[in-house]
Amino acid sequence: MQRIGFMLDARVTPRHDAAIVFANDDPVDALAEAVVESISTDVKLRLGGVTIHLAMLRDPDHWESDWAERGIDDPYEWVAGLVEAS
Repeated sequence: MQRIGFMLDARVTPRHDAAIVFANDDPVDALAEAVVESISTDVKLRLGGVTIHLAMLRDPDHWESDWAERGIDDPYEWVAGLVEAS
């Protein structure tokens, strides 16, 4: 088994939002996805000595400049390098 250790810090800003549920969607999955998307920049993770927000993991390419600010050119390779045997 392998693992990636992390420290979680979440101070979620209260907000009102909604889940979009299409005809073939599972409403439970749609709601869960909407909630996670809604709080993804509020949820901070400390990985390998670097603090990021959850949204950076969910869409690394979109957050490319945020990764670069942390000195990480390739987030996929960087995260893969955090995998440890347990």
